[in-house]
Amino acid sequence: MKEDHKSNNHSGKKSDELRKRVVLIADDDNTSRRILTHYVQKMGYTAVGAEDGDECIQCISEQTFDVILLDINMPKKDGFEVMLHLKAHKIDT
Repeated sequence: MKEDHKSNNHSGKKSDELRKRVVLIADDDNTSRRILTHYVQKMGYTAVGAEDGDECIQCISEQTFDVILLDINMPKKDGFEVMLHLKAHKIDT
């Protein structure tokens, strides 16, 4: 679906509409991460990769993401533990 980026002077969200959306891809499998990154970028988004749950949490603490694609089976912290961390710290993406 194509996004409409027309300016709406009444909304006050012009800068938010123009900002490039950022997707965090958390997956320990390098091939999966590369494929997902390719498709996310092809759709016009910025992709950031994390190879385990700890790196995912570190990325989230340093940057705001519009979407997180989160693998469940990862080393260190799995996807469920990452979700519990987000919920416990009231982090909303």
